[in-house]
Amino acid sequence: MVDLLEQGALLALVTHSRQEWYRTATLVEEAESALAIIRGERPLDDMGDSTADLFDEVGWDEVERNVERIQEWEASGLRLLTVLDAAYPINLREIYNRPPFLFVRGEMLPEDSRAIAVVGTRDASEHGRTQARQLAADLSRRGVTILSGLALGIDSAAHEGALDAGGRTVAVLGTGINRLYPPANRDLATRILQHGAQVSQFWPDAPPTRVTFPMRDAHRRGLHRSLPWHVYARASGRLRRLQPLPRRAESWLGKMPELYDDAPAGQPSNHESRAGHVVRGVGTRP
Repeated sequence: MVDLLEQGALLALVTHSRQEWYRTATLVEEAESALAIIRGERPLDDMGDSTADLFDEVGWDEVERNVERIQEWEASGLRLLTVLDAAYPINLREIYNRPPFLFVRGEMLPEDSRAIAVVGTRDASEHGRTQARQLAADLSRRGVTILSGLALGIDSAAHEGALDAGGRTVAVLGTGINRLYPPANRDLATRILQHGAQVSQFWPDAPPTRVTFPMRDAHRRGLHRSLPWHVYARASGRLRRLQPLPRRAESWLGKMPELYDDAPAGQPSNHESRAGHVVRGVGTRP
């Protein structure tokens, strides 16, 4: 059962902490209680913050105000998950820089831990969008949840492919969950709620900034950390991120050759797939 006082105390710690949020998440997990830290019952000064200072800064009235905010969020259809809650995503819990909390709209299911991120450039060719849509649809038919970022281009195609196939998809946002971006995808975001969820690690009304999207990307990787392979695309003429894959990727790639057809006649191949490497270039212009 969710403890609203613990959640309210954790939000207060995040607000007052002078260190990275993931360090606050670690501090709270090691103490097994945000309330205990505020009360000074379990000092962990080696984590960077003085628990005595936090005790002085965080009053009980702030915890209670946060509880009221949480109840208001819940009434509006938002769900708060913290690192102290059993429902916090298990894959995300395993990365060192996990966020201390998530806001969720829609429903996240236990089977969403079996997820693959399909992400890529906003300036995608029609062929690239078609491939991303097909990839997401085929994975969905195999019981895989599709993660993407609700951006235009490849991300939108991935969400659409999963939904068209009757599968599940989760939009991992680079803004507060009340500030959907881009506005052009508002209808798609609503559709996602029927068969998935929207997730954000930021305060609900946080706007998009230059730092929120890289932070989102790092934690999206955490949500599918345990899965066999990732799919990334070129962005602005360069690969934003390459990650090696476990050896078990070979068996997955071998079972799904239809996902790796060559580009249309007369165009260079848009991708390469080898066990131990990412699948690159989905959606790039030749």
